[in-house]
Amino acid sequence: MCVCVFFPRLIIHEAKVLWVWDWHQDSRLLGYKNTAKVGEVFGKFFLEGQRRFFLRMAVLAIHDPLLRVSQAGLLLTYSLLREAQQLMVDKQEDVTVNVMHQLRIIQHLRQVPEALQGLCL
Repeated sequence: MCVCVFFPRLIIHEAKVLWVWDWHQDSRLLGYKNTAKVGEVFGKFFLEGQRRFFLRMAVLAIHDPLLRVSQAGLLLTYSLLREAQQLMVDKQEDVTVNVMHQLRIIQHLRQVPEALQGLCL
């Protein structure tokens, strides 16, 4: 049984491992982990053109005035580039600090973090 037409090789029982369902964790950490996993999965299935388009949209989202959108854009960008481990740690507070630090580098200092320096869109 297929999950959907876009991911014909991904079967339902494999899809279960894509999500963190431990509701005892902080909901923000849960959101960070799930967003990063979505980017990793998309990165595996996208063709090069699709990956570049999705990366462009994620990078644009980094500059969105809504904090949630910019955080999601950053996580998706890092995970598509297989660099999400630089942001993800065990404690939600530490993940938030890492994400906010990277957003500050990009948005306020107008610099490109090391993980994104080789990115050509």
